[in-house]
Amino acid sequence: MSTILIKSKDKENDKFLLDLAKRLRLRAKVLNEDDEQDLMLIKSIDEGMKSGEGSAQEVKKILGRNGSKI
Repeated sequence: MSTILIKSKDKENDKFLLDLAKRLRLRAKVLNEDDEQDLMLIKSIDEGMKSGEGSAQEVKKILGRNGSKI
């Protein structure tokens, strides 16, 4: 199984893509801004785990945007 993320700025395109996914019998989900930020944080953590390096400042920035106190 694979996952494809498509970022759209147009509600009309969103509807088209969701309808297309439904016709192709694929699962589709619209992510809100918080979900998108969570995915970026996960990606940063995964990259840091693989490389042994991580940007603590970037992680703090993302957590701060989500209301977490550091």
